[in-house]
Amino acid sequence: IINTCTVTNLADRKSRQYIRRMKKQSPDAIVAVTGCYAQVSPEELTAMEEVDIVAGTGEKNNLLAYVEEFRQKREAQLHIKTYDELTEYTDKGIITSMESRTRAYIKIQEGCNRFCAYCLIPFARGHVRSRNPEEVVEEARALIESGFKEVILTGINTALYGTETSFAWPLTEEEKEAALTVNATEEITEPAGNGCGAVMLSPVFIIILAVGLVFTRRRANENLPKAE
Repeated sequence: IINTCTVTNLADRKSRQYIRRMKKQSPDAIVAVTGCYAQVSPEELTAMEEVDIVAGTGEKNNLLAYVEEFRQKREAQLHIKTYDELTEYTDKGIITSMESRTRAYIKIQEGCNRFCAYCLIPFARGHVRSRNPEEVVEEARALIESGFKEVILTGINTALYGTETSFAWPLTEEEKEAALTVNATEEITEPAGNGCGAVMLSPVFIIILAVGLVFTRRRANENLPKAE
């Protein structure tokens, strides 16, 4: 299984070179190519005799099934979802360990709707899709319990997290109260119309605060006196 990039023509060429090198090293292997290059230019990959399966960015969870199907039928496969079909965030499970033992990364968002003139990302990644906040907090809790001291929230365009009209916040009342309203400080907000100086924050900042609550509770529990 080869995951590809397509940010530049150089990335495309390196992907093709790597595919040929892997097939040369293992002539009997089934070669499945996925990632952004597969999504944006599938015809270039299907034209390569070394490639057996081409699967776009929205098909990664199905790769094992496609490999098994190829083993049985021995027929080349192409699986690509269009931009309009890439509308739901696909859960890939909870990560509990990483190479680093201090800093952990949690993906919270996929896709982009900006369509900048120079950028292929919307075509490669599809619509903006935000991960369920409960899943984000659950993964943060698991990582923190494993000893990580820092959590970085990542995505294709994290500023767009939670901006979908259908997005919902299944947080507890305590988390909503802590995350949605912040007392006014000149550094981050302006006084609200009611004069109380509170402001509704952007979704990405809300999820940052929600994950921060996990850290706070963890540290508070560590500082509690131990029962004899």
